[in-house]
Amino acid sequence: MMHIHNEDTKGRRTKDDRDEGRLATSLRQYGVFQNKIDTLQNMINKDLASEAIQEFLLGAEHLVKSNLRSLLKNVFV
Repeated sequence: MMHIHNEDTKGRRTKDDRDEGRLATSLRQYGVFQNKIDTLQNMINKDLASEAIQEFLLGAEHLVKSNLRSLLKNVFV
């Protein structure tokens, strides 16, 4: 007997599709996809991120990966 997780039903997928459409509509409404500014901008209040905050946010993935590698190296070596 195959078990279907509650989040993988036809009804759930239909709701997800509807919610994705609503989200995309909202993002278009706020002009998220039209913005040609090179600086990160809050989509609601249009505040621009400072250069330091932008560098931190855009470099966060690299920072986490670097710290994780260092941690794993120290733990397993």
